[in-house]
Amino acid sequence: MAGEAPAVPAMDGYDSFSLIGRGGMASVWRARQMSLDRPVAVKILDAEQSASDEDIDRFQSEARAAARMSHPGLVQVYDAFYRGGRFCLVMELVEGSTLGAQIRRRGRLSQDEALRVAADVAAALGYAWDRLRLVHCDIKPENVLLGADGSAKVTDFGLSRSLSSLAARRSPDGEAYVFGTPAYMPPEQCTGEPELKPQADMYSLGATLYHAVTGRRLFEGTDPDDVMREQVEERVEDPVRLAPELSPFFLDFLERLLAKNPADRFPTWAAVVDSVSELREGRPATLPPLDPATQPSTLGRDPRREKERTARLKAARRGGGRSATRRARKIVVKAGAVAAAAAPAPGWRDALLAGLRRLPRRFVETPVPAGLLGSALLLLAAASLAARDRAAARADCARRIAALETACEAAPPATSAALAAALGDLDLFRVSPLAAAEPELARRADALRDSLGAEAKARARRTVEDLGAAVAPLAAAGRAKAAARYLRAYDGPWAAETLALRQDRARHLPR
Repeated sequence: MAGEAPAVPAMDGYDSFSLIGRGGMASVWRARQMSLDRPVAVKILDAEQSASDEDIDRFQSEARAAARMSHPGLVQVYDAFYRGGRFCLVMELVEGSTLGAQIRRRGRLSQDEALRVAADVAAALGYAWDRLRLVHCDIKPENVLLGADGSAKVTDFGLSRSLSSLAARRSPDGEAYVFGTPAYMPPEQCTGEPELKPQADMYSLGATLYHAVTGRRLFEGTDPDDVMREQVEERVEDPVRLAPELSPFFLDFLERLLAKNPADRFPTWAAVVDSVSELREGRPATLPPLDPATQPSTLGRDPRREKERTARLKAARRGGGRSATRRARKIVVKAGAVAAAAAPAPGWRDALLAGLRRLPRRFVETPVPAGLLGSALLLLAAASLAARDRAAARADCARRIAALETACEAAPPATSAALAAALGDLDLFRVSPLAAAEPELARRADALRDSLGAEAKARARRTVEDLGAAVAPLAAAGRAKAAARYLRAYDGPWAAETLALRQDRARHLPR
């Protein structure tokens, strides 16, 4: 019946279920993971979202990749499985509320609060893209959770990506199937662009921030097709009319996030994070405002914004001498500390610190050169950090592959869980940038993946043979339907991997 509360789940390993919320495609439950005695959130998709064994494999593969990510701005995925005819996702339980709930309760957020959300979300999405080349595809207020301390976390990462892939494959006659929430979708997603880049999530973040600071969605229509057409073709009024207290620099930032053309948005998530940092310090973002004549945006521009921006820039130039000098000095000192901490070799560290101590006085007293020098040193520090992280990642990956090779020489993993975990680690490595940069490690990982994959298929076949032997007496007694139900309802190890084989065995039972 419509509106009827969903039945309380019964799930091995979890108890104490209580309903948190229900959406258009899933219900979310608070539960206790019995093995670790910890509270978790369990998202259970509606039955119609679980179609074929290919869907199941894709869901589990992408959710497994999401589970390998660990970042303070991402809701941690603990487990993903197909049980009772439905996809289930077990996640970190965040005590707090969604950004959407905050907007509904308060009407709108302040600029400072919106910038804090932007900083956390941009850092999390940048991590996911840099680590696994993942795009969320459905950033919106309901997918941003706010903790008790005000920090923001992105949720539904593997889920939104998997559902997008499933929907695209189910589209009839090869027509583009658009997945997402129209009120926050970028133009390229509205038109069915198959390969979305980070700039798609940037637009959705812009639409989310617009909603947060104005209390309105970009387009308030109820017909999805109309809203998607408006995202592609229309503009909305400058928020300065709705919230005059907003900084013109913040509105320039928002306007760039909402550029119609992805190439006119920010080049990287790091650039977004840097711009947010500058805005939180009361300074304009590094990138100049868009040119409305050649870089159209969904966000309109009111003349009052131009006037206010000009006035603020003039005031900064008139009174910024000493404060700019102090700020430049701090930048240089901070850059030196960061670079020194990041330096991979002691000699490089000592040389940098010695160079900082010998800085000519004019570099400290003149704001612009000091600022430029600080920026250069920060870039150098970032490059050093990246090199150190790459070296550490390579060493860690080499150790793990060597350990797997040694273990598999004796015997493959004894349990299905250990085998699945090993395959998951190898899958994660194969899609990481490290695989392309380290061909020898990639070759060894592929050889291991082929060997363990063959073992997994063999175990799946043996599982089906054992199940077939178990139901043979039922079939022989003329109870073929009961035997078929038993085969299809199997929910043990290798349930997902054996689905197609079990369905085929059920179809060919003697009648």
